[in-house]
Amino acid sequence: MDNLTILESLQQTEIKNKVTNFLCSVNENVLVEHLTSSRIKQTNFSFDEYFKKLEESNWQDIREQFPVMDENFMFHKKNIESLFYDITNSFYEDKIFLQEKSIIQDQYLEDINIGEGDQHNGKSTAILILSENQKLIFKPTDAGISESYFILLDWVGQHLDMGNSMYQIHNKKNYHWQEFVSEQHCNTSKDLQTYYKRAGYLLGILYVINATDYHAENLIAHGDTPVLIDHETVILPKISTHFKEYYRQFNEGKKDTVLNTFLLPNNGAKGDFPVGACGLGCSKETHGYRDKKLGVNRFTKYWRMVTKLAEEDYIKCNVPTLNGKKVFVEEYLEDFISGFEGCYQLLLKNKDFLLSKDSPIQHFNNVPIRYIWRSTSAYRIIINFMKEPRNLIDKTQYEYKVRKYLSVAYNDFPQNSPLLKILEHEITQVLRGDIPYFEVNSSSRDLKTEFGTIKDFFELNAVENIERKLKKLSLEDQEFQKAIILESLT
Repeated sequence: MDNLTILESLQQTEIKNKVTNFLCSVNENVLVEHLTSSRIKQTNFSFDEYFKKLEESNWQDIREQFPVMDENFMFHKKNIESLFYDITNSFYEDKIFLQEKSIIQDQYLEDINIGEGDQHNGKSTAILILSENQKLIFKPTDAGISESYFILLDWVGQHLDMGNSMYQIHNKKNYHWQEFVSEQHCNTSKDLQTYYKRAGYLLGILYVINATDYHAENLIAHGDTPVLIDHETVILPKISTHFKEYYRQFNEGKKDTVLNTFLLPNNGAKGDFPVGACGLGCSKETHGYRDKKLGVNRFTKYWRMVTKLAEEDYIKCNVPTLNGKKVFVEEYLEDFISGFEGCYQLLLKNKDFLLSKDSPIQHFNNVPIRYIWRSTSAYRIIINFMKEPRNLIDKTQYEYKVRKYLSVAYNDFPQNSPLLKILEHEITQVLRGDIPYFEVNSSSRDLKTEFGTIKDFFELNAVENIERKLKKLSLEDQEFQKAIILESLT
């Protein structure tokens, strides 16, 4: 079968089915409630006839019963269809170049799994399933920050053995392709020693460049090397303190430590982020339990939602495996501390160079990065709650509740505060069903929102913030950070 035939087949048949499955998944609560109501009203109920009519009418009956869905349903459907088509077409347009860069071989496209990350602006990360059991990552973002990060890794790699910590990227600016980094097990205890020494190097790098949000899903144990697979928060600007009297987060004051990376267990952290979900994992908390709504007997007339106490594994592909057993950092603490200290010493000794115009740090200038105003999980909780059928009947009440939940953090703000633009930005994106996203230029101190720009929102832009941290490096700080590591892991 030639590529054109495959493309046409995928676009005409499989994409339609995938869009349907995706819409059913994200709207499952209301779909099941409407299905149940329809089944009760009809004596000879046929699910196939019900679902066919539903699709042909673009879910009209459901949208009438739950008016809040009416505005977003067609918008989301169009976005999802466009995303599938864009990914498919882009793959075939870029395939030769992807082969030339050895990101893929001569494989053909078999499947696309979207929704592999949070949805921002109607788009999300996708995994392409290729022939010969190969995979490829599509991200709807500019990969400039990844390219900059790899330049820094390359410089560090001239002094320390970083292993295979980088992967191939093809950046098209408005989207990019990533080589798929697979989990690979270690073969010997020597591999584990190497892994955790390199993990120490990685922590040293991330600490100095002010990285954050490196939880379990953003780290892959790739043989004897830990690999970061998402770089949008690898550098971070420093927020201006002149807002602190209005916002309690500033008053709590995050300490400027290795814990900010999220690689390490942070037993003192408050909020809904499990300790065991940190990047390097935690042997004392490998899983948890929570009530979870699940669809059962899906795509039959007996489709219903049930609430179960579900076990949630915090360990993904982020902890190395030897002989079928996950091996945690505590067992190789000496190697980990040695790696951190070695990297810290390298950066300290080269401080002047790293602050110069020839520094690899300069490559971080003028690249788009993500600024996290509040945790993604907080947004997700609100969005999932608002998907409950009872919340989708009255549009006015729906918006009122979204505004109420998001506004709690702004209670102490004066009515003319420029930070209220952030609130309106959040509300608008949540009402669209998106996780709010703030894109920042790494060389700017301004924060752009859909309701205008907040000038000098940041005291230091992301590059200036790295320079601040470099200037802070000292033997005293090194020992302080090591003490925090030991406290975290023992």
